[in-house]
Amino acid sequence: MELIATILLKAPLLLLVEFRMTDRQLALKAVSEAQRILEEYLEPRPHNNELLLDRLVEVLARPDFIVAVDRLQHGNDW
Repeated sequence: MELIATILLKAPLLLLVEFRMTDRQLALKAVSEAQRILEEYLEPRPHNNELLLDRLVEVLARPDFIVAVDRLQHGNDW
């Protein structure tokens, strides 16, 4: 059981080492997430607008997204 817990704790780090998204991929993923949130907002039903806005800000204010967009804007994408 301890071995499984150790593997699960290290799994995100292992994935990060094996697969690093490019700035373009990261930006597209964040924009796609933001679009899904906006589509949810536009559905004709009651919403918790504050929660939707919080989710949108969470996606668009991620430090990795901000850095990726900055590099893309300056032609330094990785």
